[in-house]
Amino acid sequence: GGGGGGGGGLGEEEKGGDAKPMGRTISTFSGDAVDNRGNFQDIDAFKGEVLNRAELAAFGVPLEVEIVASCTAVDPRRLAVAFRKVRVTLGSLPTLTIPLGWVNDGRGPEGWFDTTYLDDDMRLGRGDKGSTFVTVRRK
Repeated sequence: GGGGGGGGGLGEEEKGGDAKPMGRTISTFSGDAVDNRGNFQDIDAFKGEVLNRAELAAFGVPLEVEIVASCTAVDPRRLAVAFRKVRVTLGSLPTLTIPLGWVNDGRGPEGWFDTTYLDDDMRLGRGDKGSTFVTVRRK
């Protein structure tokens, strides 16, 4: 239903707006050194979990950046999110986990996003920073 649905894995492709998906932002800052291989967002509104993941390659080495958040339905269209931790994995090195509880008096960075359209294959949304995005279900 509205508010992001109950999981199922949507791959994010940003369209318009000022904000960019994290993988595209990393690629923008690094020029040709980083290749963006995909941005993914998994939402399980029933469990209250959101996972944003960027799959990249830095100088040909696999790099994965995950942002883990909790979420709460504010109304049928809006999910409030609180970012809990960032996980970074570079090649076969151990994963680095960075807790975000030190931000915002222990709550972590917060925001929201609205689902403006939702069907079995696609979700259109808008974030609190003005980003507009299209997500499509992975096959």
